Amino acid sequence: MVSADTINKIIELIESNNEYKQIFKKFIPNNKDRRNEFKQYIYLTLLESKNKQELVDLWNVDKNKFRFYFCRVVTNNIISSTSPWYLKFRDKDNTIELDTNTIDLEDDSNDVEIKMWNEYKLDLINTIINLYININSTNFRNFTLFKMYYYEKMNYKEISNKTNIPVTNVFNYITKAKNIIKEKLKIND
Repeated sequence: MVSADTINKIIELIESNNEYKQIFKKFIPNNKDRRNEFKQYIYLTLLESKNKQELVDLWNVDKNKFRFYFCRVVTNNIISSTSPWYLKFRDKDNTIELDTNTIDLEDDSNDVEIKMWNEYKLDLINTIINLYININSTNFRNFTLFKMYYYEKMNYKEISNKTNIPVTNVFNYITKAKNIIKEKLKIND
């Protein structure tokens, strides 16, 4: 990538870069008009940033860190229930358009890019869990068991022994949590 001396130049470079186009397409795969509006919103966010020089320096020094920062800005605006984008454009059924098959890592991709993408997906999952865990006690139970299964790497039997919940119920509760996550993210993995 080319160096940049201003945020405007960075936006021009992002606009002409296929990797960044794929990031936008990943979040809003089916509606080109909404995707273009979202791009403009993100560009405006960058232009209004209080730390423009830090962003320019980050772009020029470490493209991977800038890309990670950029993905976080995009992610936060898509999933944060307080972001103006969320409030204005979120679908009424509260789903997130996300097609995990649209970003292709380039041939020169490295472990950092893969790790960043996996961390990003984990952040999305954590956001969904945190949103739903507060809705009712059933969700709290389901997602608590899901966390034990996914993050603590416990199997159904271990969770059953620890919680005194029958193994079949543990399986059903975790499956419900997984289905909510898949539905809300529309993951096609």
